[in-house]
Amino acid sequence: MTTLPINPGDVVYIKDVPDENGGNVKTRRCVVVAVSGEYAKVVAATSTFTDEPHYIQIPYHPNRHPRTTFSKATAVNINWDQCVLTSECEKVGTIPPMVLMQIIRRIDAINPLDSWREDPS
Repeated sequence: MTTLPINPGDVVYIKDVPDENGGNVKTRRCVVVAVSGEYAKVVAATSTFTDEPHYIQIPYHPNRHPRTTFSKATAVNINWDQCVLTSECEKVGTIPPMVLMQIIRRIDAINPLDSWREDPS
């Protein structure tokens, strides 16, 4: 699907992503947090979120943010993650490096990404 290299911080479309409760499977925007070979670890983006610590807001603009592509208040849920093939990712934007670092720090506090990079399958 993609011809662009996929990197941490990329905003990508992924097909067949279930919602946080395991239902409502559809194409969703996600943020890549790690890449290992042909696999990417992503966290899903949502416009339905609270101020709980597992949600991290992503920059947006009502007329579509020029880098992230989000046009309404959006956050990633660090508990809503999955491993996908990079070939299944359609790159549509990127998040600021400081936001990516905030996401990675929160994930590492729960389950370090280094262990995933060693065995992503």
